[in-house]
Amino acid sequence: MREICLHIPANACEAHLFELSRDAAGAAVETPLCDPHPIDATLFQAGAALDPRSMAGLFAANLESPEFFARGVQLLDALGMGAILFDFLTQNANDVRVYVRVEHPLLRDISWELLSQGVNPLFSIAPWTRVLRWPLPPAAN
Repeated sequence: MREICLHIPANACEAHLFELSRDAAGAAVETPLCDPHPIDATLFQAGAALDPRSMAGLFAANLESPEFFARGVQLLDALGMGAILFDFLTQNANDVRVYVRVEHPLLRDISWELLSQGVNPLFSIAPWTRVLRWPLPPAAN
């Protein structure tokens, strides 16, 4: 199974997308799937379209709501690499696991499970797991 990580570091408002493999000794090897993409932090401030508090309320709403998917598409667009991520997931749908590591204080409380392409939540294509550390140790894989 292929493993990728969507990483937003604590010290930069930008998204990174890596694929993880292991060398012969079992050490982690990260291969970038694209260049880092800057994220516009103003989209996530209080009262903005992707304000973490307002997005959290979407999970209490009807998942069929057009707003649920609209926000998921906006969130994917805000990453700047949405098309790359979506294409990778659809090409590897039955053979990929996604890890999400969001360290940036403004973005870590976002409901990243909302990420959507059209009306398709990305977590419906491949399993997603939030992680505090990346890469995971070999025993965790």
